[in-house]
Amino acid sequence: MSQQQSSDASFFSLVHHMVEAEHQLPPIDRRTEGRIRVRAVQFIAPYIDGKLPGKHDFLRVIGNDLSMSGFSYLAAHTPPCEYLVVALGPYPHVFLAAQVIHATPIIVDHRSLLVVGCQFIARLKDLEIGALTTAPPENAE
Repeated sequence: MSQQQSSDASFFSLVHHMVEAEHQLPPIDRRTEGRIRVRAVQFIAPYIDGKLPGKHDFLRVIGNDLSMSGFSYLAAHTPPCEYLVVALGPYPHVFLAAQVIHATPIIVDHRSLLVVGCQFIARLKDLEIGALTTAPPENAE
């Protein structure tokens, strides 16, 4: 198996593992079967003009859902750019480039937030940043 196939297999295995862990929950969106609710910390960074982010560029956000084609997260503000890098899973993280598709207002615990929906566009297999654990979530109270 080539290194690219092995990397892709690892990514799909990670998503499959997360789907299986949440299997008891019903799908939250009828657009895509296999979409699971993921209320866990995720790391995102701006991806502007093809320049990969550094470790200090990543912010912690609270994930909302995950599927094979994309993810969404909760945010207090509109994303500052159209493309993001997301780090999924524990260290060593899986890094993916994603395009912001929508930012939909919702109310959570009497707070106005946005559900930011993103579509995966590429796996970033050469990005090595180390473990991401700094700063509280961007939309934390």
